[in-house]
Amino acid sequence: MESFKELVKKNRSIRRFDESRPLSEETLKELVDCTRFVASGNNKQPLRFRTVSDKKECENVFDTLSFAALYKDWNRPEKGEHPTGYIFILRDKSLAKSLHHDDGIAAQTLTLYATSMGLGACILQNCQYTHAFEALGIDKEKYAFSCVIALGYPVEKVVLEDSDGETTRYWKTADQTQHVPKHSLETLLINK
Repeated sequence: MESFKELVKKNRSIRRFDESRPLSEETLKELVDCTRFVASGNNKQPLRFRTVSDKKECENVFDTLSFAALYKDWNRPEKGEHPTGYIFILRDKSLAKSLHHDDGIAAQTLTLYATSMGLGACILQNCQYTHAFEALGIDKEKYAFSCVIALGYPVEKVVLEDSDGETTRYWKTADQTQHVPKHSLETLLINK
């Protein structure tokens, strides 16, 4: 069994998936089920989730998304590399006026669990969510959009790089390997 730190290092933003391997509704529900046990501000538990595994619904959601803002010449995966499942994280407006990190905790938990299952995931906020809500029958008066997690079996390789302490911009090489610079521990700590 790998260490938790190794799992965190493997949990990268995956944007290209094997579209020939669909995700089941049961898999998505299992991922959501794990979030029932995470921390919630004042234990209000205001998050609600909408899973998407149906092929047509997945296509409708895909059309509302933008991927990887730092890649100026690439906006989204090609046909055959689209996500095969999505999980929308929503706030029930009747339970909380705002979120105090609940959505981030849930999103990270979902992506870590997905990674442990051999899946890839990408947390996206760049979504035309009003169109997605309409396509999925989500009541925009009752629910507020937090983020959507794109899921599937990964087809891309991601390599962590040491940052120079300033540069954090990720990039791709000709073979489509994604390189992601990360700061050193010394850069992060402000201890004397």
